[in-house]
Amino acid sequence: MLPRGVDEYLERRAAGLDSVASRTLTGGSNPSAGGGASGSAKVKPGSAEERDARKAVSRIEKQIARIDKQEKALNDEMAASLTDFDRLAELGKQLSVVQAEKESLEHEWLEASDLLQ
Repeated sequence: MLPRGVDEYLERRAAGLDSVASRTLTGGSNPSAGGGASGSAKVKPGSAEERDARKAVSRIEKQIARIDKQEKALNDEMAASLTDFDRLAELGKQLSVVQAEKESLEHEWLEASDLLQ
C-alpha cells in the first residue's frame, strides 16, 4: 500500500534494480544476493509455472477491466446524484471498495508479470 499506488511501486522497483545493478558492476558487497533474488523470481520458458503466470495475468486483466467499468459507472452515477447527499455517501463507500479491490488486483498483476519477465 503506497501513497501513489502502482506508479510509486514501479519507481521504487526501478530504483532498487538500478542499485543492485550498480553494486554488481562495482563489485559491491554481496552481489549474489541481488542476482539470486531476481533469478528465483523468474520462471523457465514453457514451464507449467509460466503457463500459470500467464493465465493469472490474463484473469487479472479481465477483472481489472470489469472493475474499471464499475468504477466509471459509479463515477457517472455520483455525477448524476449531486443533490442527493445520502446517495453520494453510499456511492462513495461503494467506490472506495471498488478502488481497494482494483489496487489489490494491480498488486497481484505486478507479482504475476514479474514472474514472466
